[in-house]
Amino acid sequence: GCIADKVIFETLERHNLTFYQNNHNELEEMIITCLKIKNNIALQDVNDKGIRHILNFGHTTGHAIEAEYGLPHGKAVAIGMAIATHISDHVFNHREPLSERVCKLIEQYELPIRYPYNKQAILQKMQMDKKKIRHSIDFVLLRNIGVAERVPLSIENLSDYLTLL
Repeated sequence: GCIADKVIFETLERHNLTFYQNNHNELEEMIITCLKIKNNIALQDVNDKGIRHILNFGHTTGHAIEAEYGLPHGKAVAIGMAIATHISDHVFNHREPLSERVCKLIEQYELPIRYPYNKQAILQKMQMDKKKIRHSIDFVLLRNIGVAERVPLSIENLSDYLTLL
């Protein structure tokens, strides 16, 4: 929903974890819809050179937090999504912060949006990421709900953004 489909995001906003736990047909429908979107994106970019990168939303910081602190993948990526959305607000100068909506949704599904990480340790882990090119890291940011794009961020700017969180 965050990266490719505003309607999915809005549907998730109207519900919560308990709703989907108690309504298996709706859960199955949501999963199938998301898998179709993911498959469509992957088929458009089978060599992982373009649009497919948006599937990494939240993973750059999430993988670093997961590796450094041993958090479960889903929780670490949820935190990474919150961080990426906060950075999106700054990079795209959103008038109404997307991070508020995204973080509210993440918490609505009982996932964390923050962790007391050491900024330098996380930056060091992110610099080992496959998306690092020279002195920048490709980050998936949200231009809007349902619209993601890959943006190279310098290590210096990334350090500044992490300080703001």
